[in-house]
Amino acid sequence: RETTMSVADDSGQSPDGQLAIGIQLVQQSYTRRVDDLMREVEHWKRVSQHHKQQEQQTQEQLQKANQRAAELQRQLGEKQQECTVLTESRNVALSQITTLKKHAAQLQNFKKNISNMLQAEVGMDGPLSGANLQGMIDSLPMDTTFSSTLPSPAIESYGRTAPAANNSYLNDSYAPPAAAAP
Repeated sequence: RETTMSVADDSGQSPDGQLAIGIQLVQQSYTRRVDDLMREVEHWKRVSQHHKQQEQQTQEQLQKANQRAAELQRQLGEKQQECTVLTESRNVALSQITTLKKHAAQLQNFKKNISNMLQAEVGMDGPLSGANLQGMIDSLPMDTTFSSTLPSPAIESYGRTAPAANNSYLNDSYAPPAAAAP
């Protein structure tokens, strides 16, 4: 206590004056501390507000990204379905091409057989032997029809014109030589 008294004695103030100064210093110190804390609170409020804005922007971006992802998923599903349909159509077309090639080969063989038969039977009494012609016709496959659900311009135009005009094997310039007179 003596040190405190000596300070009080040196300043020339009474103990009540010193107490008032002490209280004033404490109040100033607390006021500064409150101001510092208020500035810190304001700083953290700004930081919090900034983070909230960033969070809101991120949420909006996430929502847009999710919507875009859903749209892309939908488009992908449509494209996959379209690809499946196109693949099925392609497979049907390839099957039809294979069948048409088979039929074309059969028709070519038929033409060749008729031509060979005509050349072989030039010396016979009749232009063609009915039994030979019937045998060739019987050897052809029974199911020579071709059906499809896909439209074909060639097949559709075939029905509009006379078949004999379209078939080159019927229009060949081959004419059997006249049979020798007896």
